[in-house]
Amino acid sequence: MNYGELELWENIKKDMQYPEDDNNEGLVFGLNLFDFEGEGDSIEWFWFASEQERDNFIKKNSVLLK
Repeated sequence: MNYGELELWENIKKDMQYPEDDNNEGLVFGLNLFDFEGEGDSIEWFWFASEQERDNFIKKNSVLLK
């Protein structure tokens, strides 16, 4: 089972203090996958150009959102 959390590049950019003009090459809709069978650690980030792409990935991979 995959567990994930939605994120936006704008939030990451602000938290990490990246330059204002950094747009992550247009991939601004994020998904952070977690390993809740272990320590609950983040195991992988995925970035998408649209919410639809991200939603399709979530459905295809049976990701449960936090």
